[in-house]
Amino acid sequence: MKHTIRQEEMISRIGGDEFIVVLTSPAEEMAKRGRLVGERIISTINKPYSLNGQHASISCSIGGAFWVASNSKKIEETIKLADEALYTAKKKGKNQVHFAKD
Repeated sequence: MKHTIRQEEMISRIGGDEFIVVLTSPAEEMAKRGRLVGERIISTINKPYSLNGQHASISCSIGGAFWVASNSKKIEETIKLADEALYTAKKKGKNQVHFAKD
């Protein structure tokens, strides 16, 4: 998954099967960049792999939210919005990207 983001960006496991991805983009490009990276992550995860001679594949759902350093919203609020967006994506079905609306 690290190959789906830029060197100055971050991806980290926060527990279980949940990860957080921090992207850096100008405000006017955030939605486009977020969707592009989300779709790239899904494409990467969906590639089948071999495990003990068996072929396996997995799917994922992605929820996202946007945080702008210049506004007063706390980062914890943005993470909560992303988590809510994740559950919306899961309800829509496998391999979905959904972003929270502020």
